[in-house]
Amino acid sequence: MKPYHVLILFSVLSVSLVGCAKKEGETASENAGSTMAQKSENAGSTMAQKSENAAQGAGKAAGGAMSSVTNTGVTAKIKNAINLSKLIDHKTATINVDTMDDKVILRGGVATQKEAQEAIRLAKLNAGTRTVVNQLQVSNKK
Repeated sequence: MKPYHVLILFSVLSVSLVGCAKKEGETASENAGSTMAQKSENAGSTMAQKSENAAQGAGKAAGGAMSSVTNTGVTAKIKNAINLSKLIDHKTATINVDTMDDKVILRGGVATQKEAQEAIRLAKLNAGTRTVVNQLQVSNKK
């Protein structure tokens, strides 16, 4: 073989090898890009899920706080109505009001059945949709 043929053959082989290497590099690069894109998508999905979980947890906590505030407000409203009632002797009556979720519980003691009925009426009037549970003790001292 003549030297210039060797040179031409060498050139052709070099170009072929560079082309193959470039093609393999592109495939490796595409694979790396695809893998990175998948990992990025997975990380984004995981972050979105964790954010959603945190938001749900915060919502539950806020809902619990709102329920507590609402219960406290109902209790205060009923106690205020009972304290303003002229049909209940506040010197002898000891009426406790507890509000828990869907119930208002009246506990303590009153002197007459009439006082108990007034306390129950006021509780029902201010309890909204809650059930009023009467646990008042009537002493019949009057």
